[in-house]
Amino acid sequence: MRTSALALAVLLLLAGAHARADEPSSPTFGGQIVLADLGMLALGGLFAAQTQQPFVVIGAYALGAPLVHVYHEDYGGSALSFALHATLPLGLGYLIYKSSSCANDEVQGLCEGVHFFLGATLGVIAATTIDAIAFSPPPFLRKDDPTTAVVPVALRGGFALQLSRTF
Repeated sequence: MRTSALALAVLLLLAGAHARADEPSSPTFGGQIVLADLGMLALGGLFAAQTQQPFVVIGAYALGAPLVHVYHEDYGGSALSFALHATLPLGLGYLIYKSSSCANDEVQGLCEGVHFFLGATLGVIAATTIDAIAFSPPPFLRKDDPTTAVVPVALRGGFALQLSRTF
């Protein structure tokens, strides 16, 4: 267990160092998302092998990319990333598991498990790709500071002032 905790600490330190090294040259952090997902899948695999709980892999995987978003102060992207990473692999795994038809009753459990694993693998690939491309925008597209504005609005009998705030 200590080895796994040490591996997690080293992984997070390396990801942070890699993120700081990429900031001047890379407009997005999609590559860091992919590296974090691969690292967390490996770390989750180690935990799953120790605890005999295969769903630990999805739990670890769901945390890697949101941490990269938090590091870049993209909190909305972090929430979207977590939702995507937590639901898409399980959803596709369940969908393919339910649509599987295994003819032989003796290996039906194994057959269904393989179908769930294939669906979850497709979900992992899709979630990582979507997150790296769509949820890690260039810094100039993100607003760092919320802005408040007072906007005049024309009405039939006059006008009104509307207070708006963007986040």
